[in-house]
Amino acid sequence: MHARLTGPWTGCLSQPARIHLVGVAGSGVGPLARLLLLLGHQVSGSDRRRTAAIADLEELGLRFSCGHDGDLPEGVDLLVYSSAVREDNPERKFAVARGIPTARRADLLQELCRAKKSIVVAGMHGKTTTTALLAHILRRSGWEPSYYVGGDAPVLGASSDWGRGDYMIVEGDESDGTLASFQANHAVLLNVEEEHLDFYPGMEAILEVFETFLNRCSGKIVYCADDGYASKLCAGRDNAVGYGLGPSGRYRAENVNPGPFESTFLLVAGEVPLGEIRVPLPGRQNVQNALAGIALSLELGLPFADIGAAMAAFRGVKRRFEVLFAGPSFLVVDDYAHHPTEIRATLAAARGAGRKRVVSLFQPHRYSRAHGLEKEFATAFAGSDLVLVTDIYSAGEKPIEGVNSERLARTIAEGSAVRVLSARGASEAKRMAAASLRPGDLFLAMGAGDVHRVARALAEQCALYEELRRSLSPAAVLAMAENLDGHTVAGVGGPAEFWCEPASWEDVRRLVKIARRGKIPLTVLGTGAGVLILDGGIRGICVSLRHPSLSRVAVDGERVEAGGGALLDQVSAETARQGVDGFSFLAGVAGTVGALLARGLGRLRERFANQVEEIVLVDGQGELRTFSRRESDSWPEGEAFGNLGIIVGVRLRALSCGKEEAPSHSLSGSDICSGDGAGFEKSDRWLEGVFRTPERDGVDQIWSALGPCPIAIGGASVDPSFPNRVQLRGGVKAADVLAVLEGVRERLREKTGTEVLCNLAIVGEEENS
Repeated sequence: MHARLTGPWTGCLSQPARIHLVGVAGSGVGPLARLLLLLGHQVSGSDRRRTAAIADLEELGLRFSCGHDGDLPEGVDLLVYSSAVREDNPERKFAVARGIPTARRADLLQELCRAKKSIVVAGMHGKTTTTALLAHILRRSGWEPSYYVGGDAPVLGASSDWGRGDYMIVEGDESDGTLASFQANHAVLLNVEEEHLDFYPGMEAILEVFETFLNRCSGKIVYCADDGYASKLCAGRDNAVGYGLGPSGRYRAENVNPGPFESTFLLVAGEVPLGEIRVPLPGRQNVQNALAGIALSLELGLPFADIGAAMAAFRGVKRRFEVLFAGPSFLVVDDYAHHPTEIRATLAAARGAGRKRVVSLFQPHRYSRAHGLEKEFATAFAGSDLVLVTDIYSAGEKPIEGVNSERLARTIAEGSAVRVLSARGASEAKRMAAASLRPGDLFLAMGAGDVHRVARALAEQCALYEELRRSLSPAAVLAMAENLDGHTVAGVGGPAEFWCEPASWEDVRRLVKIARRGKIPLTVLGTGAGVLILDGGIRGICVSLRHPSLSRVAVDGERVEAGGGALLDQVSAETARQGVDGFSFLAGVAGTVGALLARGLGRLRERFANQVEEIVLVDGQGELRTFSRRESDSWPEGEAFGNLGIIVGVRLRALSCGKEEAPSHSLSGSDICSGDGAGFEKSDRWLEGVFRTPERDGVDQIWSALGPCPIAIGGASVDPSFPNRVQLRGGVKAADVLAVLEGVRERLREKTGTEVLCNLAIVGEEENS
């Protein structure tokens, strides 16, 4: 199980060499590239994508190429690759064909360690945090160490550095057996358990690698006495010193006081209390990680006071219980946990944060791990209130038949007795996570793949939610990922990223200002009649003026005032109740006052607009503006109020009692507004008035051209007997409705040459956009 070098190459490091790194954007190879550049070597590298870390390396002199096309820069002396890069990689094959020496990342790292006194941190969990802690302690103590960390530790400034001091601190890697090749001066052993089953046949092989690693260590070994396998491997070694939370270690943490974001404890060496330590990290596992760094630092002779000061100033490692957002309503945390033991520890820390619920999003890492540790995963999520499981991150592995995220989700639900949902892909995972959150929740993303992208996107969404909540009045309604089924006639389509029902004109002004400042889309939705929300939902802020304060109708004598969200039928009913004439033509008409004036079409809108005396709206700058018909200079030409802003209120001209004007003509479906549309009735999953009636004779003949055969796609269908409505069934999607409408249009176009127009406002994003 031990790694072997692929050819003689070590001599090339004795002088400036040309070294090419395959997979240079990775967390293991990238820090190595930085060390080589600092040592004066000419370094090139390739990867499948460019990252922010690549830009930093390019400033140091890295020559980067995107992709693995098989060519190498001229004059390469050595090619280095990570364990994730297979033998059939074009660049590896090119190097072998040309006789260019090749080496694994760990092989080269071992060679660099020979120039220093090396400290190698090993174990299944906590290596990155502990390595960063040790490097931070030695730096703060003035030892100027070199270091190599397989993660981003902001407190260090970079993941690797070549210092002027004698020591080099390295995060070891047991995943591919190369750990056994290190000849460390000092070692830290954090924990040992069954892991990396894609490489190891079983626990015996894992223990063999760790034992070989410890046998080759010439100096101090600091191990976790709380871990059974670590204790067994170090038993009888004169150079081994234990630490832990239990009584067995020489260095112990007593009186542990865990907090939501930090822990304090009394450090005891033997039987001597040395003093209190504050660790700005949550959870039992991080107390153990801190003890590991403290124990070795004391064994190396560092003063306790220096160690304690360095510990208090530590700021953690990215993706290790990294708080991405903290607010009154939500706390969003990202963590690298992908093994059942790590998941349990991370959930325990999350539970200690003091939030009402813990909502977890888990991205399984590797098919082999999901398969080999299925029983352990089953019981690992008991600390969560809700678990979302997304697709397995393959990390280059081929799928294993029967192993998938849905199966793992069922296993977790049964074993951990928690509610578990499956999410396919990042977009769906983010939508489901946002929809699942309630004020007071902690959201925890876990996984070693790219799940952190979902966490960061959700953190941004939560930050905007908090800003909106602070800006709006307490009476305003605000929700994330609001399901729009109940807000539209069609009852289909995706959710609104933010749903808001402002409670005052001032609330509307603030919403517009926030949207304008942040370049956030803002959509106004009235009753939802005549609107089709696409399956990807509405991005940005979706505003409804249905709050009672913005949808009221007030009648004072012949003075009628209505909010922009008032229903047209409500205007008719209230004026009739108060004995005011002139609005009976609105009886039974769907839609709102604001929508009819802003986006309505035809004679209905024209007639209603003639009775409008004054309009109040919030313009695109977030300013309140009033337009009066009596002030002809301010009344917009063509009455295009929808282009000027959000209509929040109107004053209407009433007719004298008994002088109600009779309609001079009937109002057809094409006369009624589209967009927020009125006149479309919802009747047992039917969407009415979907096309504008062609304004020409022979309309019935046009529709008859559809023929006898219905047009059905998915959950939507059109019966030629009722050509201007769509029947909606089961799990119908907006895409089904659009496809059916296009089918009707295409059939009419072919048969009659008539182009019928859709009477629906299409709003939102395509699914997975």
